Amino acid sequence: MIFSHDHEPPHVHAISPNGSARVMISNAMCVKSRGYSKKDIRQIEAFIKSKRVKFMEAWNEIHN
Repeated sequence: MIFSHDHEPPHVHAISPNGSARVMISNAMCVKSRGYSKKDIRQIEAFIKSKRVKFMEAWNEIHN
């Protein structure tokens, strides 16, 4: 999820009933998490990395 009134640097939020995480788009690294296991975080980071270009396009569309 990308929030429309969010702050720089570009990042996404992974939110589920199990937890939440904030992941930087540029390097797909989790900078904050709650409730997710280390395995969950690795999977989230891998997903963000695989879609990095699309997430950056979305961030720029929302925030520019």
